[in-house]
Amino acid sequence: MTTSAYSLRDMRGPMLVDQITTTHRKTIDCNELVSPAVLRTYQAVLGEQVLRVGPGLDRINPLDAGPWRQVLDRVNERTGAVVRAAVTDRRLNMLVALATLVRRRPVTSDETTVLAAALRYLAERETDTRPVLSDVLRVIRDAPAEVRAVTLWQEDGDVPRFREDVANLHRTLLALLHGPLGDTFEGQTTTPIRLDTPAVCVDIFSIDDTDELRTAATLLSTWSYGFAQVEAAHLMADLGLAPPRTFFTVLDELWRALRVGHGLIAHTVAGGMPLRQSWEDMAVDIWGPRTGMTTCRAIPAIVAAPGPTLVTSVKGDIVDATRDIRAARGTVWAFDPQHILGPKQGM
Repeated sequence: MTTSAYSLRDMRGPMLVDQITTTHRKTIDCNELVSPAVLRTYQAVLGEQVLRVGPGLDRINPLDAGPWRQVLDRVNERTGAVVRAAVTDRRLNMLVALATLVRRRPVTSDETTVLAAALRYLAERETDTRPVLSDVLRVIRDAPAEVRAVTLWQEDGDVPRFREDVANLHRTLLALLHGPLGDTFEGQTTTPIRLDTPAVCVDIFSIDDTDELRTAATLLSTWSYGFAQVEAAHLMADLGLAPPRTFFTVLDELWRALRVGHGLIAHTVAGGMPLRQSWEDMAVDIWGPRTGMTTCRAIPAIVAAPGPTLVTSVKGDIVDATRDIRAARGTVWAFDPQHILGPKQGM
């Protein structure tokens, strides 16, 4: 077993009091370091709460920001607005992260603005039931004036244009709901974290190691949900509604989420850490013959590029692999004076 991703400790007593951990048992070697029998003893001694997150198991609502509504009736209007804004920001960050994972590319600034407006719309009407992903999709599909107000399409007659503009965002939300992540993240949190228990274990062992997308999304949701619970506990303590606690946080497997995000181009030889590059960065690659430079570096970069690309090559394999994909976005020109591509394929 390896302690993975997330740990919170209440420093009032022993080191392992009020600890929240995300654990992931992944190799035999690691299980030899901490055997299942030791893990069971650890859980029995601490009396920890165990959440098993995965397909068909426990679910964490990525928009679950903890018991924040409990404090709204006990604070003034200004403080309430600050709390509501913080909740909306947390939900927005989580939703943008999930959308980026599903798309394998960033959400645009306009789409982020629309998502923020939709989340504010839901927060202002929220009761004891927290919103879920399908609620966000419903609001964007219904196109209320409060959401369209942040776009160019503010008049009632502009609804069709608004829906046309957010079509890609609509598709992304549908992919979240009905794609491979839907059964894990659509719906209310099945087993809420209890901060009054000595320890909480979020076990993602049921998620296959090869399912990088679900693993990354689960880790991000766990961190967001756990920190939301802690922030709510601090706020309630400040208001005298709960005893004060100090939590120690540890994120030790962040790389599992980072390796599936945008801009990943390779992993370091030493340590296997992710290496990233934005579209504004310049890189010089040195590859040996037949080491996969074209298939692993050049072709993926050309296909993923959001704008025009200029490519030079002494072979025709890059053109063969990318021409049709790039042609779907615009005109492709091939300067081929030696007719490497064959007759009538070059210009």
